[in-house]
Amino acid sequence: MSDKVDFFDNFFSETGSLSKAVENYQIRAGQVEMAKFIDEALLTNQSVAIEAGTGIGKTIGYLMPLIRQNKKIIISTATKNLQEQMLKKDFPILQKALGINFNVTLLKGRSNYLCHHRIQNNSNLFYSKKEVLAFNDIVHFFKSSKTGDISEIQDLELSGNLLHAVTSTSENCLFNECKFSKDCFVNRARRRAHQAEVIIVNHHLFFSDFFNDHDEANNLLPSSDVIVFDEAHNLIDLATLYSSKVFSSLKLNRVLDEFISHLKKSVVSLDKFSNIFQQYNFLISQMMDYVKDENRRVSLHKLIKLDFFKEASDKLSDLINNLIETMNALGFINKDIDSCINELKCMHNLLKQIAEPLQEKNALWLEKFSQSFSIHITPIDVKGIFNDTSKLSNSILVFTSATITTNGTFDYFKELTGLSDIKTKIFESPFNYNKNAILHIPQDLPDPNAHDFFSSLVDYIYPAIKLNQGRTLILTTSLKGIDEIAECIESILKKDTNNLKILKQGLYSNHQLISQFKKSQNTVLIGSYSFWEGVDLIGDDLTLLVIDKLPFKSPDDPIVEAKISLLKDKNFFMKTQIPMTTLMMKQGLGRLIRDFSDKGVAIIGDNRIRKKFYGKQILSSLPPYKMVSDYNEVLQFIEDM
Repeated sequence: MSDKVDFFDNFFSETGSLSKAVENYQIRAGQVEMAKFIDEALLTNQSVAIEAGTGIGKTIGYLMPLIRQNKKIIISTATKNLQEQMLKKDFPILQKALGINFNVTLLKGRSNYLCHHRIQNNSNLFYSKKEVLAFNDIVHFFKSSKTGDISEIQDLELSGNLLHAVTSTSENCLFNECKFSKDCFVNRARRRAHQAEVIIVNHHLFFSDFFNDHDEANNLLPSSDVIVFDEAHNLIDLATLYSSKVFSSLKLNRVLDEFISHLKKSVVSLDKFSNIFQQYNFLISQMMDYVKDENRRVSLHKLIKLDFFKEASDKLSDLINNLIETMNALGFINKDIDSCINELKCMHNLLKQIAEPLQEKNALWLEKFSQSFSIHITPIDVKGIFNDTSKLSNSILVFTSATITTNGTFDYFKELTGLSDIKTKIFESPFNYNKNAILHIPQDLPDPNAHDFFSSLVDYIYPAIKLNQGRTLILTTSLKGIDEIAECIESILKKDTNNLKILKQGLYSNHQLISQFKKSQNTVLIGSYSFWEGVDLIGDDLTLLVIDKLPFKSPDDPIVEAKISLLKDKNFFMKTQIPMTTLMMKQGLGRLIRDFSDKGVAIIGDNRIRKKFYGKQILSSLPPYKMVSDYNEVLQFIEDM
């Protein structure tokens, strides 16, 4: 035991191996203890859940003992960007520090790789000049690419239609029947993954592959000794998303367009299908008209009560079935048409399920867009998946995040995952939050639901923004909040000579917004939920953070509504809503202090956190910023930074 302890202490010491691989190296006690904790768990074959505070260096902390014990590892993280960061930053450090070479590969989902077969056969799917030119650019890249990874295509935005045409899905892939199977970019990536010692994926790919109904031979991921879920706080939401069955009118349109395109290249006359297509277009139009006044997301039972949607679903199902039967009767089938038919069969089966009586343990809901809609069958409870040894191949599971506990315990995480016996530990952040950051909650702002809340909030925070010379991130809980806050600031700027600039979500991609924010002076960035995590602004880039409201999920959200109905639990708010909100608040406030020398001010505009009975529970879980009641102290802190 002492030899093992000595190894870790030496590796992480001021003169140890890691210090020689990291510039301006600092010992982080939590990182050392975390590595020892995981090493012990591996020796005892024990799955673990870890909260590693910001700044600990959790990636190195868990990777070092895993690699040291020579395990086959799958690492699943939140985003593709984090995948790239891990591959290009963390692993080179470890390889240098440990003095060994190990095979690491990055694996993405099918839709990230160009498909040989579809590029060859779908060139006639495009009608606009813009799409034709973009397709030609893709073909040019395709001919020289070794990976087929679409992220490597420079200065090209892929539309949904274009992406569908040049990449495959598990539904339309021809697998081993494809004549390009040996050269297939997905298969190449899969072979690299099976040969590698460490595979880096993202949560979307992991769960997409996990819930795949295909044979194991066609799954992307191999079995492994250890599966690490980095940024594990949002795992259940993603598991729920990918365990859903989805009928999409947009996808149906694309498959039919592709179907027609392949028919045009055959000897079969389109006239035989014209009546079916006319009926289909009319029905979809009827369905869109019916839901046009609905909210973007709505429980489907609210529509089925008039039986219209059930009847429409039945009719659409019949049309798809007629299309399949007509094609089979003509006897003209090739691989492309067969692939389309298989996709249509899948959608036909989904519609049959939707038309059936609602299942107790599923949420059935509709999501509406400007020109399309989708219907989702979503399991309410997915906690059993992490105990599914047939899928996880008895791998040791490591869950880690900076925000995984609520009220100082792992109880909520254990309840969500069903992993009651998992070993847990909290490793505190090395940052001096109490010295470097203050938290202010205004006492006199209107109720967050009041009509003048946003204008009052902006009036209140504007002096701090002005004194801080921008460098401000405002996190909202709605798209409406983004627009209203931006309008209020712009209204003030008409009377003020301040040259403050405003960047808001939706103007450009999130990546472009962050890049502009870092480069610009005197700028405010306003964003909703996609900015609450994964945003890394260090030093003077960000010194003022504002959160408008507590991020409660609406009880009208169809999944939340279904959970409340299923659980029939009067304490749903305290057992589920408060923990979810707490984790989001921890994520949001975590944007402010990202390094040892960072300083900043956080303002929460929602005074319910002070006045309501649940406020203390939320506050007790947040980073230990110094609480300041006097706004003048806030301004003085900004002045002194």
